[in-house]
Amino acid sequence: MSEMKKRNIHLPAFKVKVALEAVRGVMTINAIGQALNLAVG
Repeated sequence: MSEMKKRNIHLPAFKVKVALEAVRGVMTINAIGQALNLAVG
């Protein structure tokens, strides 16, 4: 069987940071993902 990649578990503080960036609307979702090294999709 192939190995599955383990999912990242993000802390609530990190989730708030991402949400605030998205709500501000200064950056696109893709730009936020790249800046914070997230897989967007």
